[in-house]
Amino acid sequence: MSGASAVETAITLAVLARERQRRIIVFRHNYGGKTLAALVATAAEATRAPFGPLYDGVTYLDPFAPDAPERLRRETASGDVGLVWLELVHGSSDTYRPLPDELLAAVEEQRRAHGLLVGVDEVLTSFYRCGRRFAHQGRLPHVDIVTVSKALSYLCFPVASTVVSEEVYERARLREPGLVEELRTRYRNQLGAHFGLHSVAQVDALGLPERTRELERVLGDAMDALPDRSPSVGRRFREGLFVRLEMVPPGLPRPVRRLLPARYAGRLAAKAGEWSVIATTTWWITRARVFVLYDCLGVPLIAEPRDAARIGAGIRALAACGPARLLAAAAFHQIEQSLLAAVRRARAR
Repeated sequence: MSGASAVETAITLAVLARERQRRIIVFRHNYGGKTLAALVATAAEATRAPFGPLYDGVTYLDPFAPDAPERLRRETASGDVGLVWLELVHGSSDTYRPLPDELLAAVEEQRRAHGLLVGVDEVLTSFYRCGRRFAHQGRLPHVDIVTVSKALSYLCFPVASTVVSEEVYERARLREPGLVEELRTRYRNQLGAHFGLHSVAQVDALGLPERTRELERVLGDAMDALPDRSPSVGRRFREGLFVRLEMVPPGLPRPVRRLLPARYAGRLAAKAGEWSVIATTTWWITRARVFVLYDCLGVPLIAEPRDAARIGAGIRALAACGPARLLAAAAFHQIEQSLLAAVRRARAR
């Protein structure tokens, strides 16, 4: 079972449990997955469009708009909103901060006022990745639905879970008992369940709260040491052990911008951005010896402080590199690997 399947189950149960409140609010930048129901919780229109039409009772709000709390209140005033679905931290969007506290306060306020459900996608953030067992703890006093996935097997096995309140479960079961029973058993897998239960048990056995605080301190010191201006790193963000760095793509030389028509220059700039993704990932793996996919990284929960210090040193070194230097290093690595492959083929003849 994947995280998308868990989100799909969560959306289905919420709609069943709020028969007369059929509308859903999803905050922009949220990513729910790419199954048909989970796409409802994926705010990127370009991702949803090829699969439409989808469930049409969904409103997408920008959580970082100055008037976001007031817009939420206006949308829920009619009383027909049954679910507010959110991620507190985004892993693949143009945001480098968690959801604002003012907005979360408005969500709780509207939950009390209208009886709507609050669902939190913790697929990316649960089990101390963001410094707490669950990212919503201490920020949202009441949640009705939570999805978890990646941390249950540390990405080694496809396992996920949808956790709902007793009230949500009973209301959904009262309306569609057969469907709820099917959802409860559809993805049943004993090996996955074993991994998940073992992981939950190890949270306390390994002393993860104390370990996380020490790793946070080391990683926080590294992030605080970054210069305000860097040739390769723009915005930066850390929540617990989760780090995102905005990589600055290489700019086109001025003569090229002058000679090329605007549409070709734009395409070339977009291609340079793609190369930057590959170059950054290559740099992390070949130079820093840390497996990181581009701009998003998380310190393993079983890491030692020296491991966090190594990642921190990599962040500082990356911030000192210019985009052109990163591209050159990636190109050199590719040439080196091609030559080594050619030598191996020649020897094998």
